[in-house]
Parts: sequence; C-alpha cells; structure tokens
Amino acid sequence: MNIIIDTDPGTDDALALAVASVFFRNNIRAMISTYGNVNGEQTYINLANLANLLNIDCGIYKGAVQPLNGKPAVFTDYHGKNGLCGFEIENADIKNSGNIDELIKELEDIKYIAIGPLTNTALLLEKCPDNIDELIIMGGGFEIANAEHGTEYNFSMDAEAVKKVLESPVKKIIAPLDMTHELAFSLEEIGNITGTSKSILAELFYLNYETSVKHGNPGAIIHDAATVAYLLDKNKCELREHKIISDGYGAVKKDSAGYPVFIIEKIDRDFIRDMLKETFYNLDKM
Repeated sequence: MNIIIDTDPGTDDALALAVASVFFRNNIRAMISTYGNVNGEQTYINLANLANLLNIDCGIYKGAVQPLNGKPAVFTDYHGKNGLCGFEIENADIKNSGNIDELIKELEDIKYIAIGPLTNTALLLEKCPDNIDELIIMGGGFEIANAEHGTEYNFSMDAEAVKKVLESPVKKIIAPLDMTHELAFSLEEIGNITGTSKSILAELFYLNYETSVKHGNPGAIIHDAATVAYLLDKNKCELREHKIISDGYGAVKKDSAGYPVFIIEKIDRDFIRDMLKETFYNLDKM
C-alpha cells in the first residue's frame, strides 16, 4: 500500500499526520499541501515543519494556492494565526519535491487521502485518471454544515473541484461532517488520550479543543484523524454506498441520479480513542 496525503495543516490535520506517522510510516510516499485552513504558502510551510517534527521521510510537494476558478480563497479564523493557532514549530529545511503526478504514475496500490479542499485532487485525477486505487476524502455534510450555503468547509473552498472529483470513476470514500461531529472529545477525554505526553501534538490537540469550543462545538473535532483511521481498520467503519451530487457552492446531497461514493456513516468511538492513545504513546518515544 502506498499512501499520499493531501492536506492543509490545520490543527486537526496535524493530528491526522501524527496518526499516519505512527501507523503508516513505511507506507507514506508523498504529502502535498493545499490552501484551506490558511493560505497555501503557510500550509506548505506547516506541512514541511510537521513532517520534520514527526520524522516522516517522504517527498513534500507544494500544491494549489487557489481554487480552480482562480479566485482568491477566503479563509476563516478557525485555526487562528498560521493555521496552528499561533503555535510555532521549528522550521524545517524546505525543498519542494517537484511534480507529484510523475510519482503517482510510478506507483501502484495508491491510497490518496484528501483532508483539505479538493483542488489538487481534481487536477491529479485529470493527469492520472487510472493510477489512484482508492480516494479517501474528508468533506461534505448531509445533515450538518459548517460553512455558508449549507456546505462543509473543504468542499465550499472549491465547488468546481468537488464536481470534477465526484465525476471521476475512482473509488471514493467520504468522511462527512455527519460522522466526524459524533467524535467531539472533551477535555477529560483529551487528558486520558494524551496522558503525560509532552509532545507538541498534545499541545495542538488542546488548541484544537479551545478553538472548537470557541466556535460552538461541544469538544475537539478531529475530522482528519478520523478519516485516516479508515485505512487502519475498515471493519471499525460503517460504510454505505450512495449516489450524491454537488451544487455550485460545493454542498452535497444524496440523489439517485448522482455519482457513486461510499460514505463513512459511523466509526467506532473507542477505536478512535485507542488509536489516538497509541499515537501519543509512540510520539513520546520518538
């Protein structure tokens, strides 16, 4: 299995990368940045610094800095200054690895994890339509929205890219807000998960909690780590195939005339908790 992670760090993205570094270290072949939680220049820096911090040895690629329509993206304050709530990580020696599509064409059994806007994903599916085995996406919401026009934030950033990805024949698994919002972790739970960990990621988990509660959520929402968890044990996920369509804002709905996707409707909460506990236990051993 070869894993490529498309991400816009982001505190919850940072937790997802931590999980990947523990459970899939030998499978990660590349990571690509995208604008999203903050601007694309900053997410690329955050990604390189997090990869260095977590000792993830793979190509780091600079991806999209704006949607397919070329209009400047408008960001929320959800992840605060620099996308990591102002938390500064030691700067890595940043070197862009080049064109990721060339790598994709060389690999087999690719699991592509998209946990930011889908701009990179749409462009790569045009260039490499037959090279990605499975596309695991954090995005969309059916009963829950967190952006204007009834949309989910990642999908709202590039509605054109959402449409192109849905139209692609690649196998798609979607982790929507309806599932991830069931995984809000309280302060007590975070303390139990992180234990005595002194890692930077533990601090980011608490910062995620603070900003989540500030925005009206009952606890830390770890959308992206839950998405990565699908690859760890699919049997802990309740999947159902649906056909869905998207509108001009990136909002999605189930429709018999739409495109087939597998939706993660539920993930075992204890499984997620134990996955995170093991992640923090291993981070302190690094």
